[in-house]
Amino acid sequence: MNKSPAFQFYAAEFLVDENVVLMTNQEVGCYIKLMAYCWREGSIPSDVTKIAKLCGESGMAEIWPNIAECFVIMGGTAERLVHPRLQRERDKQSEFKEKRSASGSIGASNKWGETPSKMHGKTRSERLSEARKKGAHTASEWSALVSVCGDACLRCGAVDAKLVKDHITPIYQDGSDGIENLQPICASCNSSKGPESIDFRPDDWKKCLANALQMHGSSSSSSISINKKQSKKIDDFLLPEWINKEHWDMWHQHPKRKKLSNEQKQKMVNQLEEWKNLGLDYAKSLKETALNGWQGIFEPKSNIKPMRGHGVVSDDQFKEWMNKEDVENERLT
Repeated sequence: MNKSPAFQFYAAEFLVDENVVLMTNQEVGCYIKLMAYCWREGSIPSDVTKIAKLCGESGMAEIWPNIAECFVIMGGTAERLVHPRLQRERDKQSEFKEKRSASGSIGASNKWGETPSKMHGKTRSERLSEARKKGAHTASEWSALVSVCGDACLRCGAVDAKLVKDHITPIYQDGSDGIENLQPICASCNSSKGPESIDFRPDDWKKCLANALQMHGSSSSSSISINKKQSKKIDDFLLPEWINKEHWDMWHQHPKRKKLSNEQKQKMVNQLEEWKNLGLDYAKSLKETALNGWQGIFEPKSNIKPMRGHGVVSDDQFKEWMNKEDVENERLT
């Protein structure tokens, strides 16, 4: 019995077929219905009485001869009939499926480095169990490593994505489950990684990890918070000396504050520098933002609303502000 739900129906071929041309509309309707049964069941009965029941036609004996020209006796038994064109279509679909299956097996083998039989011979839990025999890690070690790596995906730099454990040397390539073979990356990067074995961790990750575990106790299973100065991801942003680092850190480390990329931080610095060049009290604005835990940075005037997005003022807002300043200056003079 064929499992495929459909077959190709070539309209042009059907309409010019001599057998079809010689049929009445009633015969064509029965013919199409019988083809559908033949495709679903693999064959149809050769008994006219049974065929009449399938088509719901009482006078099938009269219309069957023209339809019968389109069917042949099924090999090995005279009790069933098959449709030659449908048989060719069935074989074509079967061949296509086999090619897709073979292609998929080759692709899987190239990606994962294993033959299909080996891949399906072991489940992931079985491979993980073997990996843990080579090396294991604790929850404390993993939490510390995530912090050491900046609480971000080491492959794409995403800071808001869910981080997962990536085995640098995949476990299906005999990699261990030890902390020395783990790095935090996002789920998207992990699924698209393939067989690559690139270590994205900071060069001094072992030293930072050891210091963190010593500071918080290696047996602790709670989440470890590490000073961000130890993180290569945080230290690579250079803050200008004219910005108060205490206020800057207070603002960015506020619990309600979303983590920013270096590009977004640079936009903040550019905004503060613009206000600084205009002679505005940018330092007071940063201090008030930090103390109040605001998401966006406020302009140095108390009657101005906070900036959109991550504190970057638009050109229209800036022009509006400058016009207000000109009016105020003219009034005072």
